[in-house]
This record gives sequence, structure tokens and C-alpha cells, in this order.
Amino acid sequence: MSANNNEQTNPTTTNTGNNEVIEVRQLVDLPVARVKRIMKSDVDVRIISQEAVLLVAKATEKMIEHLAKESCKYTLKENRKTIQYKDLVESVKNCDVFDFLEDIIPEKRSFGSVLEQIKKQ
Repeated sequence: MSANNNEQTNPTTTNTGNNEVIEVRQLVDLPVARVKRIMKSDVDVRIISQEAVLLVAKATEKMIEHLAKESCKYTLKENRKTIQYKDLVESVKNCDVFDFLEDIIPEKRSFGSVLEQIKKQ
């Protein structure tokens, strides 16, 4: 087996197609193996290309970065330095891009309001 083949199958490198091998660590900060494991947890997924894993990892990083920046706006409005859960909630509520997160990052509710809602049903 040649050295070039070893580089292409090494999980820490990827081939760009132009006989250029780039270190995966340069492309993404998320652990690629963990992203691949999460993707494979879907029963319909059997084989995943390294490029697909890298794209999903990079897209996830960009989404988290965007959510953090949006949340930071609400943090700064209240003259705080630490992003809190309520800032994430406001970002999800006010930014259409994050509509898919409404069930994952819901508004905090008091126990009393939850009981009232259950009684109404």
C-alpha cells in the first residue's frame, strides 16, 4: 500500500480531489468521529462518506455560532457578560432561522402555569 493511500484512509485527513490532503482538524472543531456516530444512529443510514460528515460538522458549527451571536445580542441589551438560557430562548423565539429549535429550547415556565394548563385540558 502506498503512502498516498494511507493518507486517504486516515480518519484525520481528507482528500480534496486535487491530490491535496487536508488535515480534518483544520476544517472543523467538532469531533468528527462523534458526529459520524450520531449520524449513524439513524437506522436508515448505513454508509456515510467522510465529506458528508465534514459538511454536517461544519454546518453544525456555523449554526451554533449563529445562535451564540444572536443570543449575545440579548445578553448585551441587559448589560450582562454571560449568555443565559433566557437569551437562547429569545433568539429562538425572534429569529425565524431557529424555528426548528422551539421544542428543544422552550421558554421556562413555572410549575403553577404547567398545572393550570393540565387542568384546562
